Amino acid sequence: MKAFGKIAAIMLAAVMATVIFMAAGCGGATVGVRGDNAKDDVLTVGIAGDSGESVIIETLRRPFEKMYKEKTGKTITVSSTRINGEYINGIQTRKNANNLPNIVQVYDYAAEFLTYREVLEPISGFMERDGVNDTDFVPSVVSFMKSGGTTDDKVYWAARDYNRVVVMYNKDIFDAAGVSYPQNGWTWDEFTAACKNLSDASETIKAATNRSVFYPVDANLNFEAVYYPAIRSFGGDIYDTAAGSAFKNEQGVKRGLTELYNLVDKGYSVAPGQSGTAFSVKEAAMYFCVRPNIVSAATHLRKPDGTSPIDFVTMPTFTDNEKSYVGMGCTGYGITVSCPENKRELAWEFLKFVMSEEGQTLLSSSGSGFPMRKDMLNEEAAFNDFLPEADHSAFYTDPSGSKNVDVAMNFLKGFRVQKHNAIYSVIKDNLMTSLCNQNNSDSYYNTLKSRFNGAIA
Repeated sequence: MKAFGKIAAIMLAAVMATVIFMAAGCGGATVGVRGDNAKDDVLTVGIAGDSGESVIIETLRRPFEKMYKEKTGKTITVSSTRINGEYINGIQTRKNANNLPNIVQVYDYAAEFLTYREVLEPISGFMERDGVNDTDFVPSVVSFMKSGGTTDDKVYWAARDYNRVVVMYNKDIFDAAGVSYPQNGWTWDEFTAACKNLSDASETIKAATNRSVFYPVDANLNFEAVYYPAIRSFGGDIYDTAAGSAFKNEQGVKRGLTELYNLVDKGYSVAPGQSGTAFSVKEAAMYFCVRPNIVSAATHLRKPDGTSPIDFVTMPTFTDNEKSYVGMGCTGYGITVSCPENKRELAWEFLKFVMSEEGQTLLSSSGSGFPMRKDMLNEEAAFNDFLPEADHSAFYTDPSGSKNVDVAMNFLKGFRVQKHNAIYSVIKDNLMTSLCNQNNSDSYYNTLKSRFNGAIA
């Protein structure tokens, strides 16, 4: 692999923007509100400025308004406001101006920052009162809801989904190559053997797909939820927080990255800078991805009869490792400190709806969301209705067959917020660009380690 983090850049760029804002927290007190934010019958929700988030809010809005009226007899309106540009930057600006929405969207990386900046009100009290138990949810999701950097064990926001990395594959391409479909629980050796078999049949595959380019896999090597679990699977970590330096178990770091680099060196994977489109245009047989990626792929590959050749399998486990980690993340909503006392019950009702079976069903029916309720991780749940011909169990099956191997994408946890910008600059500038052409050389690792150490000094 010669570069890192296209998706990581999108997610982390927004988060790291917060480091330039050092506004004092409000200690949990309600700050000033105005406009719709203060109206008793309007619940304002701040969301990221992309069209997908607007669609999701619309999916939830009307059913919640209907449910609330049936429950209380009151007519309310859920009004979303798009926070364009760098999302966390926009949240901090609104907090400084005492004009936060009643609720804001939260995503995995942002959670710790928003808690640190005292943007979010804890919801643990509401949950305890109404019998909403965090044990009902996937544990790795709950770890995010507790906002990582806090030590009070409180839940600060409600997650809406559970996004574990899986392998999406095109059955038609496997059929054309005469290669057997992968199975849940397969190993890295089995995966690379499939890559070799597909590569050996590349001319046959290109004739069948009418494409001039083919790779066995788009391993999404820019994605931190791919490369960080690989490092962890070999006992490494980007930082040794106890020692206050870069690279915990340097050999583990190198081994994990080498396994990924080798996919490109052997011609098995799309290069990092080209990741994201190959699978949808039949130039790759497999794709390391999360649930939100599948709708676009299914749309592009759908056949005239309405079916799709897409299916799913768990991430391959590193063959001889005691543990083989799989990356995951999530998104959700939190009540802000600006939400007036008389509207916090309404805000909580919305969050509770998002976490309920009804809300989770609405989100997962579209295909792009996956429920984080443990009682919905089965073949009867609504997410199976999207691509009903596919096996969706990979999204919740433990690849190791014995332990929960999810690793949450919070590898900057524990660092003071002032250092995050410097750390991110190393990830963005050095892993993805200026160092990538050095590949696996000692010079690459030595320079990378030196720059990480400089960022946290």
